[in-house]
Amino acid sequence: MVGLGALAVVGLDMREHDAAPAVDDVGRRQRKLSDGFIDLIEQGIDVAVRIGLLPADLLAHACIVYTELATRNAWTLVTPDGSQVTVRVPAAFQTNSSEGVRAATLAGLGITYSPHFLFAGALARGDVVRLLPDWSAPPLPIHLLCTPERRGAAKVRAFGDHLAAAWGDPGALSAAPARSLRRRAPAQR
Repeated sequence: MVGLGALAVVGLDMREHDAAPAVDDVGRRQRKLSDGFIDLIEQGIDVAVRIGLLPADLLAHACIVYTELATRNAWTLVTPDGSQVTVRVPAAFQTNSSEGVRAATLAGLGITYSPHFLFAGALARGDVVRLLPDWSAPPLPIHLLCTPERRGAAKVRAFGDHLAAAWGDPGALSAAPARSLRRRAPAQR
């Protein structure tokens, strides 16, 4: 976040630190400010300050995994700059039911990677919070299936057109990590 860099890093007097000569040398050479995600090695950056949750941070959380996807616990996210990152998360709870994923998330059992529509109401009420809001999931292809002899039927085309119009906002169908704002009650002994 450039605001943090501009307000809290650029103005730091590095000479007041115990390791003043080394810290001051790093600070004097260059202070690059960027809201984007950078490759430290490629850009020759000594140190970076980042705010917020990163995909790798998901490894430290209980995750709820939907098992009907081929990717299961491999969650792919699109970075703010458009590149993709895949994180294989630990599965604290697994289910083959999207409603099971929803119920487990609302119960506070962990973080899920689910389509927005599954939690639209809960998000609007503030029952869950979207994690990594600047990140998204790759688009999920949605297919309308019918038998070959029904493909040209007017009612099949009309239904497909209706769905396309209703789902015109691809963001409404996109997936993202989310977690409940409720904390799971400790187990009774």
